[in-house]
Amino acid sequence: MKQFLFFAVMISGTTAIAQPKLVNQAIINTTTTIIAPEEEDVANVQIQGQGGGGMARMFSGDGETKTVTHVKNDLVKSVSKTDMGRTTSIRDNQKKLTTTLIEIMGNKTGFFATDEEMEAARKSMDSMMRAGSANDTAKKMPRPTEPPKVNISVTDE
Repeated sequence: MKQFLFFAVMISGTTAIAQPKLVNQAIINTTTTIIAPEEEDVANVQIQGQGGGGMARMFSGDGETKTVTHVKNDLVKSVSKTDMGRTTSIRDNQKKLTTTLIEIMGNKTGFFATDEEMEAARKSMDSMMRAGSANDTAKKMPRPTEPPKVNISVTDE
């Protein structure tokens, strides 16, 4: 009987130790560096669409982004800093509310949104992206299967 009680206590003790710990508070630091491909240079940007109402398609996220995220119970605060400015997002999971503060090149703005509003905005953005990709002429044109042939001629000049 003593051996049974000893093993029962040992098993329950190791089970309690093996449980994952719940994190109530944390600070997370991240750095993201993005380097755009050379073919996405400003000189190579093509205007999509017809007439003067086209949209410039280019990647403008070059550079480094440093983000610090603070987590405490039901609150999450993320501060992202780039060369252009700073964005602060404050999320209250209990109230299901996200507050965003943006400072870009000296201009400051802010807004808040509930989960329902963010879901509606996400659906609207998805439908706009689908409509834009349907009208994208670059996707309709066949892509070459071979690299273009290059002709190099040496001159005396």
